[in-house]
Amino acid sequence: MELEISAAEERSLKKDVPKSEEEFEKLVRSSPNSSYVWINYMAFMLDVADVGKARSIAESCSTSEATNLETREDLQI
Repeated sequence: MELEISAAEERSLKKDVPKSEEEFEKLVRSSPNSSYVWINYMAFMLDVADVGKARSIAESCSTSEATNLETREDLQI
């Protein structure tokens, strides 16, 4: 079941790739347990050369009550 959800999230994200920080924020709020979404959000911020924001996103994921332990382990944080 988890693999199916992850695959569906990945297909959805590939079709409709967020193009702004605000779009990623909405996606993270709707899928807080998706390591795929968190990683892509951090990668987006690194692509726009905002290392501090990428670090902040990683910290948010590690401290968010909405993020489950498995997601934190996937990110190794």
